[in-house]
Amino acid sequence: MNSVIIIPTLKPDDKIIRLVKDLKKEEFDKIVVVDDGSGKDYSSIFESLEKLGCKVTHHEVNKGKGEGIKTGIKFANKEFKDFVGYITVDGDYQHLPCDVKKVALKMEEDDTKIVLGERNFKEKNVPPKSKIGNGFSTLFFRLQTGVYVEDTQTGLRGIPFRYRKFALGIEGSRYEYEMNFLREAAEGGIKFEMVRIETVYEDNNKGSHFRPLRDAALIYKELIRFSIISILSAIIDVALFAVLIKIFTKFDIDVFDALVTSFALSKTTVITATSNIASRIVSGVFNFSMNRKVAFKSTGNSSKQALKYIILFLIQMGVSTLLVSLCSHLPVNLTAMKIVIDVIIFFVNYFIEKRFIFKKKVIE
Repeated sequence: MNSVIIIPTLKPDDKIIRLVKDLKKEEFDKIVVVDDGSGKDYSSIFESLEKLGCKVTHHEVNKGKGEGIKTGIKFANKEFKDFVGYITVDGDYQHLPCDVKKVALKMEEDDTKIVLGERNFKEKNVPPKSKIGNGFSTLFFRLQTGVYVEDTQTGLRGIPFRYRKFALGIEGSRYEYEMNFLREAAEGGIKFEMVRIETVYEDNNKGSHFRPLRDAALIYKELIRFSIISILSAIIDVALFAVLIKIFTKFDIDVFDALVTSFALSKTTVITATSNIASRIVSGVFNFSMNRKVAFKSTGNSSKQALKYIILFLIQMGVSTLLVSLCSHLPVNLTAMKIVIDVIIFFVNYFIEKRFIFKKKVIE
């Protein structure tokens, strides 16, 4: 096989030795093992791996799976020449060597695509938390990128050599790296090739070092940043809206009287619409600048992005204004209804802005 196997591992047991032996039987002779700060207690295992012909490199402290993959790629580039790409494999034998070979063969057929080992989450041996977690991440990934990947959490991936710089440039040190990698690849126009593999969960996946709360926060931190900015924008919007309603209602403004007469509208409707438009403009300027710089960290053409955002903003403002104005005739709290309407709009906006406004450049 003309691919380099990269196995990032933390505190491994004898399964990794069995894995390497079986990979050797499948004719993989280029294997890099990255010790992610396991400590001296595991020295004998890594010495055994070296005796089996593996190239072993060590992190003095635990840096996370993402850093382990990056270290493995860099190390492979120094140790080996003339290979098609890298195959990341988990060290707990959740990836069968025969499936690793399937990924290798597919990548050697076409080195323009990233190959993903895809598990079947409908099988009975899949833990419920894995089914739920993957189901959510699959839906979220599709809404973000427009690309359907059934198994977004697979650690068995074939990364062609041509994408080495791309892989090394992906943000993230721990489990979030793998999701960031997929998202950046999809947004950059890189195609995926799926290979069906066996679904292996030993002892209900107790050997996993995934920390649900911390690692989930890292995986979805872009959405979290966007949500915080959206909340701040909404606070600015709602607060200004409430203030303007009181000001415009208290004072007799000639422009409003003219609009009421010219368009046969109620004064309540005119004041509501005007307050909503003014508050949306202020919060919109804040929202665009913060999303571009903080949420999506975009480096694209700001003028083009601003134009697209303005179009989205006008549509959003029109929808918001229409719905809020209609609600002004109902026996409901107007400010509360505006919050409900804008929460829905902001959520939809995340996926629109992600896919169409702050879209990443296609990777050559």
